[in-house]
Amino acid sequence: AKLGGGGAPASGRGAPPSAADAGGGAAGDEASAPARPPQTDRFVHSESDLSAVAKETLKASLLRTRAIKVGSGLLSVVAVDSCEGEAMKAQIRGDDRFIFDFRFVLKVALKWMGANFDAGMQRAEASLGVHDFASESTLTSAGNVPSVTFQWTDAQALEARRRAEVEELVGARGAWPPPPGS
Repeated sequence: AKLGGGGAPASGRGAPPSAADAGGGAAGDEASAPARPPQTDRFVHSESDLSAVAKETLKASLLRTRAIKVGSGLLSVVAVDSCEGEAMKAQIRGDDRFIFDFRFVLKVALKWMGANFDAGMQRAEASLGVHDFASESTLTSAGNVPSVTFQWTDAQALEARRRAEVEELVGARGAWPPPPGS
C-alpha cells in the first residue's frame, strides 16, 4: 500500500488496529465486552498543594478572631504580620487527609479603662508568634505543642499583674493547651 502518492509504504500510524494486531479474535469482540470498573487499590494516593489557599484562609480567620476578656480589658488581633508554611491534601485509601505546618506572627492589642475617668482608655500592644503549628497540634492535648512567643512592644501603662494574665492566656508561659475561651 502507498500513502497519497508519496511512494512510501504505509506505516500503520493513524490506521485502526486490525483484529490480527489485537491478538486475534473478531473485530467486534472488544466493543461488545463489558467495561471494567476502574481498579481500586487500597494503597493508591494522590496529593494536592493547598498552601496558598490555606495561608489566605488562616489570615482571614485570625483577623476575624473575637476579642477575649482579660481581667477588665479586651485582647484583640490587630494585624497578621506574617503567615508562612505549607499545606496539602492527601487522599489515602479513599480518605482525605489534611497535612499542614504553619508559623504566624500576630500584632495584638490589650485595651482597658484606666483607674479613673481622666485616664480614659488605655492600650498596650504586643507581638504574638506561633511556630510549629502543625496538623498534629490540637487545642485539647499537650502532644505536639506549638512554640508560642510573646513580646510586649508598647506597654508602658500596663502593670505586671495584667502582663502576667495576658501571657498566661495566650500560652506564652508554656501552658498548652491554652485555657478554654482564650
